[in-house]
Amino acid sequence: MPEYVYIFRGVESQKQELSPDQMQRVMARWSKWADSFASRGAMRGGSRLAPEGSVVDSNQLVSDGPFVESKELVGGFFIVECDSLEEACELAKGCPGLDHPGMTVEVRPSRR
Repeated sequence: MPEYVYIFRGVESQKQELSPDQMQRVMARWSKWADSFASRGAMRGGSRLAPEGSVVDSNQLVSDGPFVESKELVGGFFIVECDSLEEACELAKGCPGLDHPGMTVEVRPSRR
């Protein structure tokens, strides 16, 4: 079955707006959504990403980064199995983060 990567952008900006109680409710919704993939055996991996890191460019220069707009910052990813890109996009619409303005889920097919 084909694999798709969900790339979550704009996650960090929404964290700053939430109280600890709200954050706990949001994380419970994320867990429930992730479990919906796991329960049907379609979850292949994923992780939250730290906001800090390094960037290596084509000249092999390593610098602190990433330095992007917070709305563009990749906050994490899932790798899921779906029958088609259309199905993967439809399931991505259930992402709890999409309740927050500026959050996006990029859906990309894997070329394994």
